[in-house]
Amino acid sequence: LAAVRDALHDVNDAALVLRDTELRPLARKLFALEFPDLRVLAQREIGAEFSTTQRRDLRIREEQS
Repeated sequence: LAAVRDALHDVNDAALVLRDTELRPLARKLFALEFPDLRVLAQREIGAEFSTTQRRDLRIREEQS
């Protein structure tokens, strides 16, 4: 959540695009409370009508125990 919060601190209209389609519903649930207007999409769901004015790539790393 912190990585997304940092990336979106100055953004009014955003979409989170995931490479893995199966993660989309889980990510939507994870971000829904703090980011109710954030659109969560799978990369293959994006059509030609989707355009970006600004893109920020986030790399989320797994924590090692």
